[in-house]
Amino acid sequence: MIDNSKSQEYWESAAKKQKELNRSFTHNDPYMPMLETNAIITKISAGDSVLEIGCGACDNSLGYMKKATKYIGVEKIETFVELSREKIKENNISNSSILMDDGYEYVKDTEFRADKLLTQRFLINLRNRELQLDFFKWVKKNSLNRNLKLIVCEGFYEEMHNLNMLRKLIGLNAIQVSDYNNFLDSNFISDVVDVGYEVEDCIIFNDYYFITRIFNTDLFESNVDIQKLGYEIENSNLMKIKGDISYTKIYFMRFSK
Repeated sequence: MIDNSKSQEYWESAAKKQKELNRSFTHNDPYMPMLETNAIITKISAGDSVLEIGCGACDNSLGYMKKATKYIGVEKIETFVELSREKIKENNISNSSILMDDGYEYVKDTEFRADKLLTQRFLINLRNRELQLDFFKWVKKNSLNRNLKLIVCEGFYEEMHNLNMLRKLIGLNAIQVSDYNNFLDSNFISDVVDVGYEVEDCIIFNDYYFITRIFNTDLFESNVDIQKLGYEIENSNLMKIKGDISYTKIYFMRFSK
């Protein structure tokens, strides 16, 4: 079992708070998860079997469950597993199940069959780059479906740095990466390609981050009006920010032939 003690402690605490207060502590705004979920759902087909590694409390997963034919979530935090199973029951969803297991160990030790494998900020909770890259090696080794598609929604350092440089220009403090997170670097995706993958598509959220991380200067005082503005602009073609300040990216990948 790999040791991700800081990440484990944080998520155990967050899960208990979520259960007690009945609200998610994953995001400080409601719109970024909506943008991610909307983008991911477009890549899930009605007949798909979906495997989500590190599903948390399934705050973003109900839409995936409802669109897919079969959904399996893997989560190691017991309270999150309980909350996920409660959501499935409350929504009368019959095609979905939650396994209590470490996501990395699961793909390392288990042969699995799925049409889509999804991570949503799972990789950044692994303690180092070697484990992050090994995750892709194990997926390729143990997938029984050679046409498996991966949907990888994760955080990236360089784009966070670009955004912080903009914030610095107008006197704003830098946004810090939490000490329990290990964001991916600029060469990571090319290294994933080298171990046997192809990138089919990548979705970024420059407009949303510009509106909500520059105009809305205090991330811990949620400004829903500004977040809604960013959400609508991101979904439209009215404005497209050049450069790359989207420290969240969604990569759509498959095995190379």
